Parts: sequence; C-alpha cells; structure tokens
Amino acid sequence: MIKKVLSDYADRKNARKGRRFVVLLIDFFTTVIFSFLIFGVLSYPILSNLSFVEEYSSNATKQGEELYLLVGSTRLQTYDKESSSLVKVEEDGKNYITSLLKTSFFKSGEDYYELVDNKKVKKEISESDTFLSGKDNDSPKDNLSYYFLSFSSENGIHEVRTRKDFNSSILKLDSENKDLVTADFDISQDVFYLNSKNSNDLISYLNYGETGKSGETLYNRLLDIYAGGVNVGIKEVETSYQPYKDALALLQQYSGSYARCFDVAFILSYLIGFLIVYLVFPLCFKNGKTIGYKFFSMALVRNDLDKPRFVNYLIKYLVLFVAEFCGVFFLPLFLGRLNLMSFSLIGSVTMFQLLFFSLMIALVSLVFFFVSKDNQTLSEFASLTYTVDITEHEDRLEEGKTIFGE
Repeated sequence: MIKKVLSDYADRKNARKGRRFVVLLIDFFTTVIFSFLIFGVLSYPILSNLSFVEEYSSNATKQGEELYLLVGSTRLQTYDKESSSLVKVEEDGKNYITSLLKTSFFKSGEDYYELVDNKKVKKEISESDTFLSGKDNDSPKDNLSYYFLSFSSENGIHEVRTRKDFNSSILKLDSENKDLVTADFDISQDVFYLNSKNSNDLISYLNYGETGKSGETLYNRLLDIYAGGVNVGIKEVETSYQPYKDALALLQQYSGSYARCFDVAFILSYLIGFLIVYLVFPLCFKNGKTIGYKFFSMALVRNDLDKPRFVNYLIKYLVLFVAEFCGVFFLPLFLGRLNLMSFSLIGSVTMFQLLFFSLMIALVSLVFFFVSKDNQTLSEFASLTYTVDITEHEDRLEEGKTIFGE
C-alpha cells in the first residue's frame, strides 16, 4: 500500500487562469527553442553525414531532373537546364501568344511592328517565325500542336488526333472561341491565327505597351486557352504516359525516404527538447517545476492534496507531449522545408496528419482549461493533478531564512 504524503502546497489556492496560461506558453516555446538548438547542433550534422541520406538526396535530385526532361519532351512545359526547373506555364504562354501574333500578321500580309526605344520599328516575319512552319511535318512549331497532334499518339498516350479534333476540342475555335478567327477559317485544315481586329488589339497591348482594355482582355483570354490545353495534356501524361509514371514513382520513393529521415530528426529533436524542459529542469528545480512554474512560483498538487507521484508526472507529460507535438511544425517552417512534411511517415500517415491530430488535442486541452473551474489542462485532468500558486509560501520561506540568519 502506497503511503500518502501530504503536499507542502496542499493549502495553496489554484493558479489563476491568466498566469497559468502564460506558463503554458513559456514552457511550450521553450521546448520549441531547445528543439531548434538540438536540431542545429546535433541532429542535422549527424543527418548530413549519413551515407544513405546523401544517397537518397542524390537519387531524388537525379530522378527529379529526369522527370523534368520527360515533361520537357512533351513540350507542354519547357525545361530550363540552367536552373534545372520547368518554366512557368505563363511564360511559355507568352511565347506561344507572341508566335500566334506573328502567325496572324504573316497570314494577313499586314506589316508587323515592335516597339524599340519607344519607336515602332517594322520587323520582317518569315514562315519559320510562325506556327505555319510545322504544319505539314512531324514536329509542329507550337507546343500545343506538337503534343496533341504528334507526341501523344506517337507515345501511346492518346489515339491519333486530326487538326479538326485539335482546333475543335482543345482550342474550341468552332464554338466559344469562334470570334477569334476569320469567318472563312477552316477548322479541319487551318493552323490557329487571329482575325485582323484581334491581331491589332493584341499587338497594341503586347508590342506597343498600350494598356487598352480589349488588348489586355484578349491576351488573358489567349493565356487561359493555352493554359487549359496544357492542363489537359498534363492530365493525359500523368495518367497514360508510362515513362512519366515510372519516373514519378521513383522520385516519390527517393524523396519519401529522404523526407522520412528529416521527419525522424525533427521528432527526435523535439523529444529531446521536451525532455529537457519537462524532465531535466524539474529535476533541477525540484517538485516537478518547469521554467514557467519556477518563474511564476507555481507547483503541481494531486487532487487528493498528496504530493504527485511518478505515475502522475508520467501520465501528465505523456498527454502533454501528444498535445504539444504540433510544435514540431515550427522546425521545418523556419527552415523552409515544409515540403518534407507531406510524405508518408508511417504507412500512409504523413507528418502533417500527425501534427493536425496533435493540434486538435491541443485545442481540446485549451478549451478544457478555460472552462475548467479548477483551471486544469487536459494533461492535469488525466493525471489527477492541478496547479497551485505558491508565491506566498515561498515568500514566507524567504522571511524565515532571513530571521534565522539574524
């Protein structure tokens, strides 16, 4: 039978909510700070020197580049070798619209001008500058035509499309975008080009810098058409292009392994930080006091007014760790590595999901704290303890020491 030992603070009043809440914040963010220190001084140096972590990183980088090259080969997005990344769809779209504009002026035979040093300078357009240069060969000049009329069928992504299929289903030049082309535009044969009005509105905005509403609206509309076509193509590639699917699976495998190494390091760093705050400091300060408890003169008491036992502290800190586990989020956040949290950690469970679960527990604990008449947190409720204010108690001890010293 366990002998009951009345707590020295059994007659103390419950700590007030405001002061207690500040203590909770101090201990939580002290844990986060120590976690950063542990990760920077210990976890990351060890992680960086592990050969298998370096291998995961190297393989992920190589596989990512291979995946980008595959995407670049479709011409739905351009691969920039210098930056080892894909050019934004908006940038490719601007190049597409510029070529469309030249195609339109070449077809109409009108003079084409560009703004140079605030002066309109006439520029000669050759067929090689337009979409027309690739009309009758296996490599159409514009990116959309290349993918939908050549690449997709050659690589078994989609059955053969005709020019009519492309103009109708992707560009919709016989329906909602019919007003962009001339009345005699042949949907089954002609390469996309704008009618005279649209060509002049677009060149005023794109080449002359005029911000008239019609030109800007037309540009954004064409950009949407281009982006829409790219999105259709990307979905086809993701679902039906086997080399891309294989490369993506390998990239996810290497990236997932690399991310898990960091996730484990984040967790261990936070665990060590948690133990420093809730184990090392309480052992130094006695009576289970954390930094917050020590600074604000508070102590933990059992519900039956006994001194808390090991099992009380164990239950309290286990529940508290679950609730405060969401603090791990701050490590990748300030390191700019939040992407590492989206990979599976245990089975199909990701770090984000674990952190979200912890956050929900933390919110429940916070609500419980504010509605509890004894100002208990969820961890204190589970461990059958509560927090008391011992300011007057410690003041009396100090007074006693002073009198005794005299």
